[in-house]
Amino acid sequence: MGRVQAVALPALTATSLGLRLGSWLLRLLRECVYLLLCSWCIRELLD
Repeated sequence: MGRVQAVALPALTATSLGLRLGSWLLRLLRECVYLLLCSWCIRELLD
């Protein structure tokens, strides 16, 4: 019975896993934007 539950669990958590991956990707994208803005600001200040 335990094995059946273990196989059924991933199907149930697929949605939450997708949401977690989406939020992780959004955070990564936001970090990249911040880094690009910071590097651009520093370059502007140095010029």
